[in-house]
Amino acid sequence: MDYGPKAGGPTASFKPDSTAFRSSEPLSDNTTFRNDYKKWPASKPMPFLPDAWQKPAGDMDLRTTHNLTFDR
Repeated sequence: MDYGPKAGGPTASFKPDSTAFRSSEPLSDNTTFRNDYKKWPASKPMPFLPDAWQKPAGDMDLRTTHNLTFDR
């Protein structure tokens, strides 16, 4: 008796109906975005302008350490 068929029938399906929702009302122009959000004034960000290149003060020593140490 323990391993025999059980009474109760097949389980019911919990899936929703496969029919599409239909409405006879037209689409309205009132949306959450239009009603709840305000347009805030905004300005463009200022671009980053690096400082202009300036020549370093003084003369450049082009001799290498090898030329400074060993004279010919």
